[in-house]
Amino acid sequence: MKELSVIKSEEQYVEYCNLLEDLSNESSTPINENRIELLELIIEKYNETQFAGRLKDPIIFLKELLDTHGISQQQLADELGVSKATMSLVFNYKRGLSKDVIRKLSKKFSIRQEVFNTPYRLSHSTVKRRKSKVE
Repeated sequence: MKELSVIKSEEQYVEYCNLLEDLSNESSTPINENRIELLELIIEKYNETQFAGRLKDPIIFLKELLDTHGISQQQLADELGVSKATMSLVFNYKRGLSKDVIRKLSKKFSIRQEVFNTPYRLSHSTVKRRKSKVE
């Protein structure tokens, strides 16, 4: 394997993310664990510097991550084990990210959970409820 370095391009970023995913799927050895840990640090540092201004809104940040990685909302929903409808509600600011989804996103993209756990404003939609008639 080649020597790792600080990420200097989006192409290198994607390469390192793919390498991290491959290593995570291999059998655990001390060498693999060290490379995984190092890759996670390098990727996290790149994400923090590259997306620094956009980290205030985790949904915008997530959309940019999907775009960078070439992942659709449907693919992400499948990987996270949630419905496409749920992801649509999240992306349209109608539902917050659950703790479980935040953990999975953090692991998938090698980013601290706090990034996705940043508070953001949900849009309030008017939900009409049917009144039941009590006789």
